[in-house]
Amino acid sequence: MVTAQKSHADASATLVELMGSKQTFIDAFVPVFGNQIQQGMAAQGVPQDKIDRIKASGLKLAESIVNDPDYITGLAKSYMDAFSESEINELITFYKSDIGQKVIAKLPQITAEGAALGKAMTGRYMPTFQQEMQAILE
Repeated sequence: MVTAQKSHADASATLVELMGSKQTFIDAFVPVFGNQIQQGMAAQGVPQDKIDRIKASGLKLAESIVNDPDYITGLAKSYMDAFSESEINELITFYKSDIGQKVIAKLPQITAEGAALGKAMTGRYMPTFQQEMQAILE
């Protein structure tokens, strides 16, 4: 049982590494963090050079997170909880294939485009939401 769990954990960690999870986290974290810092600090009158230094420090924060062994272990556990070892091995096989590598390469761009589309479309439905919210608050 312990050997099976270790094998499952090892396969999960391999999948996490193969999928580029560290870079995916950094790519998602840094822009959001940077925007929040930019808006918040600029509103407080913080000079741009200091804002840029804080944002650079945010990149160091993201790198510290993804390089913490608990990060990979935690992600691997999430995969272990969601997929059997056999399924993880199938995922590894897929992600090692040409199309799997293309998915890994393209998914961040597609996800970002989807998020931008959702943000842009929010304006279309915001007036209705605001009316409903106002009616609830009255």
